[in-house]
Amino acid sequence: MNTRSWRTPALAGLVVVGLVVAGVTWSRAMPDDLSATARSVAVSLDADNAIRGTVDLVTREPSTVTVHATAPEHDLVVSSTGEATTEHLVPLLGLFPDTTYEVTVDVTDESGATISDVALDDLVTEPLPSDRLPPLTVDVSEPDRMTPGLTLFNSIYRDPVEGEANPYNGYIQVVDAAGRVVWYHNEPGRVQQLVREDDGNLLYGIDEDTTRLLSPTGEVLGEWRGFATGSEEGARRFGFDGEVIDLDVHSTHHETLRTDDGNLVTLTREVIEVAYPDGLCDESEPGEVENVVGDAVVVFDPADGRVLDEFSLADAQDPLDDPRPVETDYCSAGYLDPQFPQGSQPRDWTHANAVIPIDDGDTWLVSVRHTDSLWALRAVDDEGGPAGSLRWELGRDQGWEMAEGGQWFFHQHAPEIEEDGSILLYDNGNMRDDAERPYSRAVRYEFDPETKTIEQVWEHRMDPDVYASFVGDADLLDGTVLITHGGQLMACENPAAEDDTTHIVGQLVEVDETSGDVVWQVTTSDDDTCAGWGMYRAERIPTLYPPEWDVTETFS
Repeated sequence: MNTRSWRTPALAGLVVVGLVVAGVTWSRAMPDDLSATARSVAVSLDADNAIRGTVDLVTREPSTVTVHATAPEHDLVVSSTGEATTEHLVPLLGLFPDTTYEVTVDVTDESGATISDVALDDLVTEPLPSDRLPPLTVDVSEPDRMTPGLTLFNSIYRDPVEGEANPYNGYIQVVDAAGRVVWYHNEPGRVQQLVREDDGNLLYGIDEDTTRLLSPTGEVLGEWRGFATGSEEGARRFGFDGEVIDLDVHSTHHETLRTDDGNLVTLTREVIEVAYPDGLCDESEPGEVENVVGDAVVVFDPADGRVLDEFSLADAQDPLDDPRPVETDYCSAGYLDPQFPQGSQPRDWTHANAVIPIDDGDTWLVSVRHTDSLWALRAVDDEGGPAGSLRWELGRDQGWEMAEGGQWFFHQHAPEIEEDGSILLYDNGNMRDDAERPYSRAVRYEFDPETKTIEQVWEHRMDPDVYASFVGDADLLDGTVLITHGGQLMACENPAAEDDTTHIVGQLVEVDETSGDVVWQVTTSDDDTCAGWGMYRAERIPTLYPPEWDVTETFS
């Protein structure tokens, strides 16, 4: 038997959104020992989620409540921590699938006395929907060495060649240390960036043009959309009939984060015209003007979508000053055609895939995949230059001195600055020219922009090496590192195709920071149909619950 408990304290300055669950509800006559206390009570299972339930209780007098959901191998206790009230909507999250839970409720008055302690209807969960979730292979080799918590990640789905398409191709999942799915959510569009905010809500992107805010109980709390897809079309595409806030930017792709002042920062794309002296990738004449896609950092007000700041990477650095050969930077990016149908396939110059605030919010650190570098843009005017200008660029061929034994990163993802000032990132390894074959890794550096010196202080490579040519993540935990080798392309014997094909495989590993040992691993792969199941990012979270609940769980 083991127990997991936590108190989720109220966080100053945060607005906690009320919980709403659209589910299938049943109720019975009010129990005699509760009728004097409550006006109504109901137990429900969410119609869109097999392992999410709710107790809805209206008491006659202000009170607090504690709900017990008990099964043979799982005991869940959820208590409200706020002020006494008459309306109680208690979420039951992280339930086991295909399981019967006995549900009881304790009602406590304002003096602290328990005035009711009664049993309600049983809650019967359903089996997990196998057609909506990726197949998981779990290896819990050393659970005692794991950093405690749950693991949140989003899967990238690709239809099998000549196989049946899956309409639920956007997946968000949470698994526990045993690899059990304890929460999931499906979208009809591809889910990209994903972060759990301090209030428990999930902020994520869909199909590179939409950002959505979702409560852990499945309520869409906000949606923002660039003009690459209009609101009316996007609402139909994503199955949302609520208010959509249109943004005066092309897209919201690869990253959306909350800033300290409550605004949102994201990345958008723009078309710029460039005349390359030698032509573009042997596809145009020297000096001919060509469409080039660049990126910009955008800060907007989530209340009304008003753009507060927009910093173009093309203003920070001229594409013609890019030291990398034009031919290597995706000269003809066909995957951008749906977003830019007005002309020939554009060159994807920067392909930014992350933006985070550093220097107490004075700088935006942008991961620019196609230049193999990190750009530090001023977020504010200072003596060194105006907001949006380049403070420094960290990467090979940028004048930095790498300490002996260190290796540069290539086509990287997901940089994060640690408390000691070092930087951890996922090195995809595309076009790596310092090895016989490409490989991917997590790598950590100490660096000094003043002296332009950098030292590799840690790395982790799988044994044997893996190569994830796209997406990926690395998060420093408490003595371990969570690494997402999310975009591995592997051969697959597809029964529906004449020849073998490739499919995406996602591999999530937690490694001991000191020894490099893999202590936990989850893999998504479907070798039967050759459907692709990659992963974009992952993070370890303390709980599924918002901060107004105390939760204790016991497993046996």
